[in-house]
Amino acid sequence: MAQKATDPGVPVKLRIRVSGRSSESGSAQVARQIREMIEGGRLKAGDILPSEDGLAEQLGVGRKIVRYAYGKLVEEGLLLRDFPRNKRVAGRGTRPRRK
Repeated sequence: MAQKATDPGVPVKLRIRVSGRSSESGSAQVARQIREMIEGGRLKAGDILPSEDGLAEQLGVGRKIVRYAYGKLVEEGLLLRDFPRNKRVAGRGTRPRRK
């Protein structure tokens, strides 16, 4: 579940967990949970996600795990890179076309 930020430009707080006992990699767990939040409507287009460092610290995992998860979601067209470091939830119709 995501807790909405009240101020635009402030990242939402993501309520996700990473289990060391899962058969899924840490990055796959993070990506799956964020994907489910987007597809379920709990995260909306334009919502800003926490920084890689911030989410990694919150989850108690390495930054690479979050970087890979965010990268996968960018590839899927669910997130947009908002330089320098922010990631935003993509709007409808922004998914890349499959070849």
